[in-house]
Amino acid sequence: MQFDFSRLLPYLPDLLAGVRLTLLMTVWATALGTILGLALALTRVLRVPILATVSACYVEFVRATPLLVQVVWLYFVLPPLLGIEWNAATAATVGLGLNAAAYLAEIFRAGIQSVEAMQLKAARVLGLSLFASYRYVILPQAWRVALPPLASFVVLILRGTALASAIGAADLMRVGNLVAIETLGYFEVLSVVAVIYFVLGYPISLLARWLEAGQRIEDAPLVPRPA
Repeated sequence: MQFDFSRLLPYLPDLLAGVRLTLLMTVWATALGTILGLALALTRVLRVPILATVSACYVEFVRATPLLVQVVWLYFVLPPLLGIEWNAATAATVGLGLNAAAYLAEIFRAGIQSVEAMQLKAARVLGLSLFASYRYVILPQAWRVALPPLASFVVLILRGTALASAIGAADLMRVGNLVAIETLGYFEVLSVVAVIYFVLGYPISLLARWLEAGQRIEDAPLVPRPA
């Protein structure tokens, strides 16, 4: 077999457009997942009546069902039910964000619970409200603990954007498939697509490792020097 990557040059703008949409979907899905995930975590940690149960059911349901099914349902089933219209990219982004929220909720909950309970009691004794105690005392420390796994999960969101091609969103995977069909250069196109995903995701993985290593250094106990 002869491989010719030069045949992809005319389609470079299309591939770059797919990269742009993939990055936009990743950013917006991460933002949605972070905000909703934090809200879900707080309702469970604070044991808010009814909401805590709803949050737990949501987390378990989303984590037990395939992401592809969720994205397809949001695109084909939800619009007729609510009488709304949205494009494939929006539906995929919302689906990724809602899915990420279920996993990030557990990450944030673990981070919050890692903070000693006495710190919350001390903050309340000093006169801070419950809201202020979490805002200024608990959440900053929980965020430091949750940041490394959050960074790692962004890579999973980036990879999950490839599922958007199943509903016709013009992300990197979808554009790559169309170019491969038109040029019949499946090896060249899919190899380039794989490399692009690696280039996008690997720096985030390195960032997650760096954050995790920094956290281990900060949390390491100080060992006194021998006399």
